[in-house]
Amino acid sequence: GGAAGCALAYLATPAVLRLIGTSVPRAADAGVNLPVLGFALLVSLVSGVVFGLVPAVMAARGDLLSPLQSGGRGDIGGQHRLGSVVIVGQVALGIVLTASAGLLMTSFVKLAHSDEGFNPDHVLTLNFETPDSKYLHTRPAFYREYFEKLRALPGVQTAAGTMLPPMTDNSAHLSFEDPEHPVSKGQQPNARVDVVSTDYFRTMGIPLVAGRDFSDGDTEDSPQVMIVTQAFARKYFPGENVLGKKLKPGAGDGKPEGPAWRTIVGVVGDIRHAATEREMEPMYYLPASQLSTWCCLYSAVRTGMDPMSLEPEVRSLVTSMDRDIPVTDAHTMRDLIGMQLAQPRFAMVLLGAFAGLALVLTVVGLYGVMAYSVARRTREIGVRLALGARRGAVLQMVMRQAAILVGAGMAIGLIATVASGSVLQSLLYGTGSRNPVVLAAVCCVVAVAGLVAAYVPAMRAAGVDPMVALRSE
Repeated sequence: GGAAGCALAYLATPAVLRLIGTSVPRAADAGVNLPVLGFALLVSLVSGVVFGLVPAVMAARGDLLSPLQSGGRGDIGGQHRLGSVVIVGQVALGIVLTASAGLLMTSFVKLAHSDEGFNPDHVLTLNFETPDSKYLHTRPAFYREYFEKLRALPGVQTAAGTMLPPMTDNSAHLSFEDPEHPVSKGQQPNARVDVVSTDYFRTMGIPLVAGRDFSDGDTEDSPQVMIVTQAFARKYFPGENVLGKKLKPGAGDGKPEGPAWRTIVGVVGDIRHAATEREMEPMYYLPASQLSTWCCLYSAVRTGMDPMSLEPEVRSLVTSMDRDIPVTDAHTMRDLIGMQLAQPRFAMVLLGAFAGLALVLTVVGLYGVMAYSVARRTREIGVRLALGARRGAVLQMVMRQAAILVGAGMAIGLIATVASGSVLQSLLYGTGSRNPVVLAAVCCVVAVAGLVAAYVPAMRAAGVDPMVALRSE
């Protein structure tokens, strides 16, 4: 078994690495670690010796005369308790692993089908730098011209820029002052912040709930404005109309007078900035046209075709405007979401594989114990049948024994699953660690698998010929 496990490790590892690709950090460095493999092989050898010695010692210490005189009838009693205990433990472990895998699968399905708050279909994202050495004072004009040319490309429906695009590892939180709710310095509220260009919300499919969008008229010399999300309005201005309120974000545009007071001119829908976020955080947006020293903007391009087919034209456009700017990080928004889901998908697949192995071990172990029990009880079963017992009653007797073992293991496994729920909760989204539907489904799967494993030995017991059984000893 240990040798087979080593071979399986070498065969399975490349398949797992192909499954996760490059979306999991340092996946390329993963491989079979010889010290770990040696430790696992040693554990398998020690386990084989220990579990082989226990029955051997029990047999060596036993009374040899009594079993010979009793014709083997004395072997039916307590000698198989160890096997029963092992089966109960296997079933319990199978419940814990299968329930954990079921919860992760449920969580992953909810993640994959959850509402991002925007429309990620047919959106291309890419990035390029506009260094301060060249664009410190001309950045707004450069981006205005760039996005005008980008929107004019064939197949482009709309385009905009964002400093911190969703579904990436880029995010920032910034405090702000609220004159209606003054607090001491250091206690100021904060929220997620992003800097965007005009048309960003239309490009991303983020609904405008109230007020107006940013426009080309929002310049450095015009009144300073901002847009907030619904979660922001609910948290900091519950039951109030936030349009027209003035706030001072904690960072400005490098001007000597510091950050400016900004008027809230719009409210937009909430978005999930990461695929694994459990709640949509409060957020506010600042117009890039009023923050020329803030660098740089990712491009978001909504197309009517395959987004990646437009990448070469966008690269050519950037090169035509500045041949020294390299374009990087070209992805579709769907690809970004997929990369965000890579780690929970990997955890689900890995735990699912362990759960499947635990279920197989449970089935094989239960079948082995029940088959051995039936073989050792052949004489007893023959006597029962000779005295008039119905074959259905014998089948029921063996199945009842299996049901007791499976039931005991399920009870222990459920208790362990519920008790350890807090450990798994941090990995779950949209479901609790004690989801009754998942736990009930897992119990049904394990119960059916266990009883199916016991059915074959039970049928063999019910089919025993009484005369052959009585002559066998």
